[in-house]
Amino acid sequence: MITVRIGVIGESAVGKTTLVKKFTGSDVSYLSPIKIAIRPLHFQIRGRNVGLCISIYDFRGHRIFTSIIQNIIRNVNSVIILYDVSRRDTFVSVADWINLVLRSVGRIPMILVGNKIDLRKHGYDCVSWEEGARYAEMLREEFQLPILFFETSALTGYNVGKVFLVATYLGLKVYVLRRRMRFRHS
Repeated sequence: MITVRIGVIGESAVGKTTLVKKFTGSDVSYLSPIKIAIRPLHFQIRGRNVGLCISIYDFRGHRIFTSIIQNIIRNVNSVIILYDVSRRDTFVSVADWINLVLRSVGRIPMILVGNKIDLRKHGYDCVSWEEGARYAEMLREEFQLPILFFETSALTGYNVGKVFLVATYLGLKVYVLRRRMRFRHS
């Protein structure tokens, strides 16, 4: 079985754990300062059953855990960077999280996700979809990375499956590339 590892990072209380729970349909195993969730998927490819295990690392958003996050995140194949659309401060900190990933892992696929869109109707200074999309585009240019952008509602489930399936697909590509590199060097 192939294991794809996805990291979920962002500030505290942006909805990382709720997003993971909504996707996996179960509780998350707590291992401080990370939570791990696993979701197996099975596919038919050219008449063969292929098993895929998605390991999701839900990292706590507290800055005191940065060094631990840096060590663990080295093993992921893709990263979801979450911010809360109703809390502009979490949007402003996205570049810090991208820099943490670049320092720790290097260039891997990243998905910028504006979460809690269900709260937009209640907020007065929410981050709009257009702001998030423009910021992702600016980050793509600045870091020369393919940073994708989505909005979700972990509460309602809007776009949650799509985000994780895209992260899995991108992570699978990284997994295959890393595996090929290992075979070339052995």
